[in-house]
Amino acid sequence: MQGKENLYNIGRAAKLAGLTAEALRHYDRIGLVSPARIDEWTGYRYYSDADIVRLQTVHALQQMDIPLKKIKDMLLLEDFGELVKQLDDAVAAADKKIAALEESRAKIVRVKKFYAEKLKDGDRPQGIFVRNFKERVILPCDALKEPTCDNLHDYHRHFYAFCGDGFAFEDAAGIYCDGARRAMFAVCKKYSPRKDIIVLPAGRYICAYCTEKGRDGTAQKLLNEAKRRELYAGGEPRFVLYMVELTGILTWDYCVQIPLGI
Repeated sequence: MQGKENLYNIGRAAKLAGLTAEALRHYDRIGLVSPARIDEWTGYRYYSDADIVRLQTVHALQQMDIPLKKIKDMLLLEDFGELVKQLDDAVAAADKKIAALEESRAKIVRVKKFYAEKLKDGDRPQGIFVRNFKERVILPCDALKEPTCDNLHDYHRHFYAFCGDGFAFEDAAGIYCDGARRAMFAVCKKYSPRKDIIVLPAGRYICAYCTEKGRDGTAQKLLNEAKRRELYAGGEPRFVLYMVELTGILTWDYCVQIPLGI
Protein backbone atom coordinates (compact mmCIF):
# COMPACT_ATOMS: atom_id res chain seq x y z
CA MET A 1 0.00 0.00 0.00
CA GLN A 2 1.35 3.42 -0.93
CA GLY A 3 0.49 6.79 0.62
CA LYS A 4 2.50 9.71 1.86
CA GLU A 5 4.80 7.17 3.44
CA ASN A 6 5.69 3.64 2.50
CA LEU A 7 3.47 1.11 4.25
CA TYR A 8 3.91 -2.65 4.02
CA ASN A 9 1.46 -5.40 4.76
CA ILE A 10 2.46 -7.93 7.40
CA GLY A 11 3.81 -10.50 4.92
CA ARG A 12 6.05 -8.00 3.16
CA ALA A 13 7.18 -6.43 6.46
CA ALA A 14 8.08 -9.84 7.89
CA LYS A 15 10.13 -10.67 4.80
CA LEU A 16 12.00 -7.35 4.94
CA ALA A 17 12.80 -7.89 8.63
CA GLY A 18 13.80 -11.54 8.24
CA LEU A 19 10.98 -12.68 10.55
CA THR A 20 7.66 -14.46 10.29
CA ALA A 21 4.21 -12.87 10.21
CA GLU A 22 3.38 -14.67 13.46
CA ALA A 23 6.45 -13.10 15.11
CA LEU A 24 5.21 -9.65 14.09
CA ARG A 25 1.76 -10.38 15.55
CA HIS A 26 3.43 -11.51 18.79
CA TYR A 27 5.57 -8.36 18.95
CA ASP A 28 2.39 -6.29 18.55
CA ARG A 29 0.58 -8.21 21.32
CA ILE A 30 3.41 -7.62 23.83
CA GLY A 31 3.90 -3.98 22.84
CA LEU A 32 7.39 -4.48 21.41
CA VAL A 33 6.75 -3.28 17.84
CA SER A 34 3.29 -2.06 16.90
CA PRO A 35 2.32 -1.42 13.27
CA ALA A 36 2.02 2.16 12.03
CA ARG A 37 -1.55 1.47 11.00
CA ILE A 38 -4.24 -1.14 11.51
CA ASP A 39 -7.15 -1.09 9.06
CA GLU A 40 -10.29 -0.57 11.16
CA TRP A 41 -12.44 -2.64 8.78
CA THR A 42 -10.17 -5.59 7.99
CA GLY A 43 -7.83 -5.59 10.99
CA TYR A 44 -4.85 -5.83 8.61
CA ARG A 45 -1.57 -4.49 9.97
CA TYR A 46 0.60 -2.11 7.96
CA TYR A 47 4.21 -1.24 8.85
CA SER A 48 6.24 1.87 8.02
CA ASP A 49 9.92 2.12 7.09
CA ALA A 50 10.67 3.11 10.70
CA ASP A 51 8.82 0.01 11.90
CA ILE A 52 10.95 -2.15 9.57
CA VAL A 53 14.15 -0.70 11.06
CA ARG A 54 12.82 -1.41 14.57
CA LEU A 55 11.90 -4.96 13.59
CA GLN A 56 15.33 -5.56 12.06
CA THR A 57 16.94 -4.26 15.28
CA VAL A 58 14.80 -6.57 17.40
CA HIS A 59 15.72 -9.50 15.15
CA ALA A 60 19.46 -8.71 15.40
CA LEU A 61 19.28 -8.54 19.20
CA GLN A 62 17.32 -11.79 19.31
CA GLN A 63 20.09 -13.46 17.31
CA MET A 64 22.35 -12.64 20.26
CA ASP A 65 20.02 -14.66 22.54
CA ILE A 66 18.66 -11.57 24.31
CA PRO A 67 15.12 -12.18 25.70
CA LEU A 68 12.31 -10.13 24.20
CA LYS A 69 11.51 -8.49 27.55
CA LYS A 70 15.08 -7.19 27.82
CA ILE A 71 15.00 -6.04 24.18
CA LYS A 72 11.85 -4.09 24.94
CA ASP A 73 13.55 -2.41 27.90
CA MET A 74 16.63 -1.62 25.79
CA LEU A 75 14.55 0.05 23.09
CA LEU A 76 12.97 2.30 25.73
CA LEU A 77 16.30 3.33 27.29
CA GLU A 78 17.10 7.03 27.21
CA ASP A 79 20.35 6.67 29.17
CA PHE A 80 22.85 6.35 26.33
CA GLY A 81 25.63 5.24 28.67
CA GLU A 82 23.57 2.31 29.92
CA LEU A 83 22.48 1.49 26.37
CA VAL A 84 26.09 1.39 25.16
CA LYS A 85 26.99 -0.91 28.08
CA GLN A 86 24.15 -3.31 27.26
CA LEU A 87 25.07 -3.31 23.58
CA ASP A 88 28.70 -4.05 24.51
CA ASP A 89 27.46 -7.03 26.52
CA ALA A 90 25.37 -8.14 23.52
CA VAL A 91 28.38 -7.93 21.19
CA ALA A 92 30.53 -9.92 23.63
CA ALA A 93 27.83 -12.59 23.85
CA ALA A 94 27.62 -12.69 20.05
CA ASP A 95 31.41 -13.08 19.76
CA LYS A 96 31.29 -15.99 22.21
CA LYS A 97 28.48 -17.62 20.25
CA ILE A 98 30.35 -17.16 16.95
CA ALA A 99 33.50 -18.72 18.45
CA ALA A 100 31.49 -21.71 19.68
CA LEU A 101 29.88 -22.12 16.26
CA GLU A 102 33.25 -21.93 14.51
CA GLU A 103 34.64 -24.59 16.87
CA SER A 104 31.63 -26.83 16.24
CA ARG A 105 31.95 -26.27 12.49
CA ALA A 106 35.63 -27.26 12.61
CA LYS A 107 34.72 -30.52 14.36
CA ILE A 108 32.08 -31.37 11.77
CA VAL A 109 34.46 -30.52 8.90
CA ARG A 110 37.10 -32.90 10.35
CA VAL A 111 34.55 -35.69 10.71
CA LYS A 112 33.23 -35.07 7.17
CA LYS A 113 36.78 -35.18 5.78
CA PHE A 114 37.42 -38.47 7.54
CA TYR A 115 34.32 -40.11 6.09
CA ALA A 116 35.10 -38.75 2.64
CA GLU A 117 38.51 -40.44 2.87
CA LYS A 118 36.86 -43.67 4.02
CA LEU A 119 34.70 -43.63 0.88
CA LYS A 120 37.87 -43.43 -1.23
CA ASP A 121 39.57 -46.20 0.71
CA GLY A 122 36.69 -48.65 0.37
CA ASP A 123 36.01 -51.47 2.80
CA ARG A 124 38.60 -52.11 5.47
CA PRO A 125 40.40 -55.49 5.62
CA GLN A 126 38.91 -58.28 7.69
CA GLY A 127 40.88 -60.34 10.20
CA ILE A 128 44.65 -60.09 10.63
CA PHE A 129 46.72 -58.48 7.88
CA VAL A 130 50.22 -57.07 7.32
CA ARG A 131 50.70 -53.56 5.97
CA ASN A 132 53.71 -51.44 5.06
CA PHE A 133 53.84 -47.95 6.57
CA LYS A 134 56.08 -45.03 5.80
CA GLU A 135 57.90 -43.32 8.64
CA ARG A 136 55.48 -41.44 10.90
CA VAL A 137 56.19 -38.77 13.49
CA ILE A 138 53.84 -38.57 16.45
CA LEU A 139 53.48 -36.22 19.40
CA PRO A 140 52.10 -37.94 22.54
CA CYS A 141 50.11 -36.06 25.18
CA ASP A 142 50.52 -37.80 28.54
CA ALA A 143 47.58 -35.82 29.95
CA LEU A 144 45.25 -37.71 27.57
CA LYS A 145 45.16 -41.44 28.20
CA GLU A 146 42.00 -42.56 26.39
CA PRO A 147 39.80 -41.16 23.60
CA THR A 148 36.50 -39.66 24.75
CA CYS A 149 33.67 -37.98 22.86
CA ASP A 150 35.05 -34.60 23.94
CA ASN A 151 38.78 -34.94 23.42
CA LEU A 152 38.64 -37.05 20.25
CA HIS A 153 36.60 -34.62 18.17
CA ASP A 154 38.65 -31.69 19.41
CA TYR A 155 42.01 -33.35 19.97
CA HIS A 156 44.00 -30.88 17.86
CA ARG A 157 43.26 -28.17 20.43
CA HIS A 158 44.94 -30.18 23.20
CA PHE A 159 48.12 -30.68 21.20
CA TYR A 160 48.39 -27.10 19.94
CA ALA A 161 47.96 -25.93 23.54
CA PHE A 162 51.32 -27.35 24.63
CA CYS A 163 53.41 -27.72 21.47
CA GLY A 164 53.55 -24.06 20.39
CA ASP A 165 54.40 -22.82 16.90
CA GLY A 166 55.96 -24.94 14.20
CA PHE A 167 53.46 -27.80 14.38
CA ALA A 168 50.66 -29.02 12.15
CA PHE A 169 48.73 -32.26 12.56
CA GLU A 170 47.03 -34.78 10.32
CA ASP A 171 43.46 -35.90 10.99
CA ALA A 172 44.78 -39.00 12.72
CA ALA A 173 44.95 -39.86 16.40
CA GLY A 174 45.52 -42.93 18.52
CA ILE A 175 47.01 -44.41 21.67
CA TYR A 176 50.74 -45.13 21.97
CA CYS A 177 51.77 -47.89 24.38
CA ASP A 178 55.44 -48.38 25.26
CA GLY A 179 56.04 -50.46 28.38
CA ALA A 180 54.27 -48.70 31.24
CA ARG A 181 53.49 -45.60 29.17
CA ARG A 182 50.08 -45.06 27.60
CA ALA A 183 49.26 -41.73 25.94
CA MET A 184 47.10 -40.36 23.17
CA PHE A 185 48.98 -38.94 20.22
CA ALA A 186 48.50 -36.86 17.10
CA VAL A 187 50.31 -37.57 13.83
CA CYS A 188 52.49 -34.63 12.78
CA LYS A 189 52.46 -33.10 9.31
CA LYS A 190 54.93 -30.44 10.40
CA TYR A 191 56.96 -30.33 13.59
CA SER A 192 59.84 -28.68 15.40
CA PRO A 193 62.54 -30.61 17.30
CA ARG A 194 61.54 -31.50 20.86
CA LYS A 195 62.37 -34.38 23.18
CA ASP A 196 58.85 -35.82 23.41
CA ILE A 197 58.48 -36.41 19.66
CA ILE A 198 58.46 -40.09 18.68
CA VAL A 199 59.51 -41.33 15.25
CA LEU A 200 57.69 -44.48 14.22
CA PRO A 201 59.97 -46.35 11.82
CA ALA A 202 58.90 -47.34 8.33
CA GLY A 203 58.34 -51.00 7.71
CA ARG A 204 55.87 -53.84 8.07
CA TYR A 205 53.23 -53.85 10.80
CA ILE A 206 50.84 -56.65 11.69
CA CYS A 207 47.37 -55.17 12.08
CA ALA A 208 43.72 -55.88 12.87
CA TYR A 209 40.60 -53.84 13.48
CA CYS A 210 38.73 -54.18 16.76
CA THR A 211 36.22 -52.55 19.07
CA GLU A 212 37.00 -50.73 22.32
CA LYS A 213 36.15 -53.85 24.32
CA GLY A 214 38.46 -56.11 22.32
CA ARG A 215 41.39 -53.71 22.06
CA ASP A 216 43.96 -55.28 24.38
CA GLY A 217 42.95 -58.83 23.49
CA THR A 218 43.44 -58.05 19.80
CA ALA A 219 46.99 -56.81 20.49
CA GLN A 220 47.85 -60.11 22.16
CA LYS A 221 46.32 -62.09 19.28
CA LEU A 222 48.43 -60.12 16.81
CA LEU A 223 51.61 -60.82 18.75
CA ASN A 224 50.77 -64.52 18.99
CA GLU A 225 50.02 -64.68 15.27
CA ALA A 226 53.26 -62.87 14.38
CA LYS A 227 55.21 -65.41 16.43
CA ARG A 228 53.30 -68.33 14.91
CA ARG A 229 54.08 -67.15 11.38
CA GLU A 230 57.65 -66.40 12.45
CA LEU A 231 57.11 -62.78 11.43
CA TYR A 232 58.47 -61.50 14.70
CA ALA A 233 62.05 -61.97 15.82
CA GLY A 234 61.11 -62.70 19.43
CA GLY A 235 61.01 -60.71 22.63
CA GLU A 236 58.46 -58.00 23.07
CA PRO A 237 57.56 -55.29 20.52
CA ARG A 238 58.96 -51.84 21.21
CA PHE A 239 55.49 -50.32 21.07
CA VAL A 240 51.87 -50.97 20.16
CA LEU A 241 49.65 -48.47 18.34
CA TYR A 242 45.89 -48.23 18.64
CA MET A 243 44.90 -45.98 15.74
CA VAL A 244 41.42 -44.50 16.14
CA GLU A 245 39.01 -45.35 13.32
CA LEU A 246 35.76 -43.36 13.48
CA THR A 247 32.65 -45.43 12.81
CA GLY A 248 30.11 -42.68 13.49
CA ILE A 249 29.83 -39.14 14.82
CA LEU A 250 30.33 -40.31 18.42
CA THR A 251 31.64 -43.86 17.95
CA TRP A 252 34.95 -45.37 16.96
CA ASP A 253 36.93 -48.59 16.63
CA TYR A 254 40.69 -49.17 16.55
CA CYS A 255 43.26 -50.44 14.11
CA VAL A 256 45.84 -52.17 16.28
CA GLN A 257 49.33 -52.01 14.75
CA ILE A 258 52.45 -53.83 15.98
CA PRO A 259 55.82 -53.38 14.20
CA LEU A 260 57.44 -56.52 12.84
CA GLY A 261 61.14 -56.93 13.56
CA ILE A 262 61.69 -53.22 13.93
